[in-house]
Amino acid sequence: MNSEINLKDKILQAACKLIEEQGMTHFTLENIAQRAHVSKGGLLYHFPSKEILVQAMVEIFLKELKSSLRKDFLLSSQENDRTIQPINWLKNYIHICFNQKIYLNQYKYAILAALTMDPKFLLPVRKFIKESQEEMLSLDFPTIATMIRLTCEGLWLSELFGFQMVDDRTRINIKQKLLDLLDDYELHAKPLDFFD
Repeated sequence: MNSEINLKDKILQAACKLIEEQGMTHFTLENIAQRAHVSKGGLLYHFPSKEILVQAMVEIFLKELKSSLRKDFLLSSQENDRTIQPINWLKNYIHICFNQKIYLNQYKYAILAALTMDPKFLLPVRKFIKESQEEMLSLDFPTIATMIRLTCEGLWLSELFGFQMVDDRTRINIKQKLLDLLDDYELHAKPLDFFD
């Protein structure tokens, strides 16, 4: 079972790497199988169509995003309570979007694949963004929270599309300014629960 999971991950990673290096015009099952070092039949066993493969890419992108957001939270002492404090969610979101080396980044190409093939594949991501924005609006500082989120996503998306708009020094400075901005606000909003 673990070897099957590892093979699926290997195929998904190969698909993302293919888009990163060669673009969507080379995004074929044959090329993905070749890059993953599996037969086309082996690929089709796990992902019977390109559409199913792209949906799986989006699913793992969202799973990795949620997992990364959970990582450093101050969780409630109740084991089954997955709520988090808003400041921790926003700080982690800043770190995720500004850190180019995190595991999540290899799956960002799922967004491009879904947009190219069928934007409805992005519905789970849109749902997550909508829910997170609703929570931002419920905070004591909704405009600041939304500005922070949009700044993070703007940087991340500009890099997804290959627009290297800022150098490393500027990136570090922007990240620090956002974190400083958060530190200036006292948070009294209810905890967030984005992980259902």
